[in-house]
This record gives sequence, structure tokens and C-alpha cells, in this order.
Amino acid sequence: MPAQWRDLLVGEMALRLCYSALVDADSLDTSAHFQGLSGPRVRPGADFEHLYTVFEQRRRDELAGRGGTPVGSLRERVYADCLEAAERERGVFRLGAPTGAGKTLASGGFALRHAEKHGLRRVIVAVPFPTITEQNAAVYRRLLDQDGADQVVLEHHSQVDFDDPGAGRWARLAAENWDAPFVVTTFVRLFESLFARKPSAMR
Repeated sequence: MPAQWRDLLVGEMALRLCYSALVDADSLDTSAHFQGLSGPRVRPGADFEHLYTVFEQRRRDELAGRGGTPVGSLRERVYADCLEAAERERGVFRLGAPTGAGKTLASGGFALRHAEKHGLRRVIVAVPFPTITEQNAAVYRRLLDQDGADQVVLEHHSQVDFDDPGAGRWARLAAENWDAPFVVTTFVRLFESLFARKPSAMR
């Protein structure tokens, strides 16, 4: 056992991570078997450099028609500060800004740049309520999803009906193990993935 695992909290999280990987591998392998595939299908890693470029271009296009305002200048400053913070080493970052300061765009830009810089595999945005989650997911889909390309943004919370034909098979499968580059979820779902005892939630 690695020495770090002897810390009770680290050990518990490490065991949960191992168990999650085992459950996921078993599910993917079973799915591959019944589909007659030679091995499990795993989505290739996201190109966060490309995703950030798409995000930034679409963000600029959206803001171009709004004209300069004092609030717009404040939002640009918050956004620039977040991009600057994204260049730092990984850690815990706080964004203390009032309502209307552009936190959705600033945190999205930060997350994409930070993921690109550190070679991370996905971005997970967790917010308190389903209504805010829906709003944020709509913004991120508008800025990141592209016609004719694989979907980027997965919205996952208690109000999403994955059986609805409009949701699509991709969303239902991606929600099983958050196999998407950009996941927008609630704190409840995030905490369930970390602390729940159900294999499906831990996966």
C-alpha cells in the first residue's frame, strides 16, 4: 500500500477511485462483448487547445455586438484575471465576484486553459441548483458544441431525462461515467460521485 494511503481520508478516496475504475472497466467490457467488439470503446482525449480556441472565438463574436459599457469592462477584467490564473500550477482557486460579473464565461475560459496547460482529461463544472446548471450548460453548449462534430458538453443532474428521444443516446451513455470533455452538473451529483455507496454513482 502506498504510504500516502495510510491517511484515512486519502485511503478512502483512493479505494473509491480503484473501485470506480473496476466498475467502469467491467461495464465497458460487458458492453463491448455484447456489441461484438474486440475491446471496450473509450472516447479519445479532448483537444483542449482546440476547444479553448472555439470557446474564445465564439465568446468574442457574442460580445462584439454589445458595445462598451462599464459592466462589460469589469467582465473583461474578471475574464482576463481568470485566464492569468489558469497558467498557474494546479490547486484550489476561488472566484469571488458579484452576480452579473461574467463568472460563467470566466470560469469556463479558466477551466479550458487550465486543462490544456496541465494535460487534464475533462472539465467538471458543479453548481448548486438544477436551474443554474441548465443555464450554464446552455451557455457552454452554445460556445463549445459544433455541428457535425462529437458533442462536448454533457449536462447531468436530476432533472435531465435521458429517456427523452431529444436527449440522445450519447448523453445517456456519457452520463454513466462522465465520458465527455466538459461536464456540467450539480453539487449533489458531484458529491455522490465522491461519497456515495452505489456503484453506478461512484462510476
